[in-house]
Amino acid sequence: MLERIGKPEFSSLSTPSADALLVLSKIKEKKDRVTIAEVGVGIGATTVEFCRNLGDSDKIYLFDFTATLNELCGDLSALGYENVFPFGSTRHTYDSYVWQLLKLAKHHLNAGDPAIFDFIYLDGAHTFLHDSGAAAICKLLLKPGGYLLFDDYNWTFMSSPTLNPEKKPEVTGWYSSEQLSYPNVRMVCEVLMDSDKNYSRDTLGGKLNPSRVLYRKSDAL
Repeated sequence: MLERIGKPEFSSLSTPSADALLVLSKIKEKKDRVTIAEVGVGIGATTVEFCRNLGDSDKIYLFDFTATLNELCGDLSALGYENVFPFGSTRHTYDSYVWQLLKLAKHHLNAGDPAIFDFIYLDGAHTFLHDSGAAAICKLLLKPGGYLLFDDYNWTFMSSPTLNPEKKPEVTGWYSSEQLSYPNVRMVCEVLMDSDKNYSRDTLGGKLNPSRVLYRKSDAL
């Protein structure tokens, strides 16, 4: 999979998220050992940079389709990265990374404490159907003082070059015109994140790309 990075047909997926890497470096300055998650891996451009910046005692959990993760994890293993834990989902209509996150949260709730991640980078489907559930579960899985970064804050179906109604007419039967026009991730953040007093926005000193929004969980929890 990593061989696709830099190829013209994958140009939109080939640039690692500078914001996600900046958050990781900020966390690593304070902690010797971290556990992070990436939800939605694309072609692995950000993932491989995460791995390069993680130590042997750190862990990274990946959430995406099983076939995608099998290919990516094979590439990462060939590079010597063994601290990668994949959580794959099928391509059934109603299966997604949300179910895998939910199972992980249930497992750790049963063990006594679901807060296992120092940082979660959520760059998934960008729809409220997926990311409202994912956000709610990620909030449980995040440690006090941890960070949750949302990508594609301003993304809409109407502005998408591949999912707009002209390119994909069937979306008009799946979603209302309002859902197609309003940024779904923004709606999730406005309702589930901005209203939660235990989370505050962090702009990384003004360095954060406006297409992303970052939240820090209170230390007092």
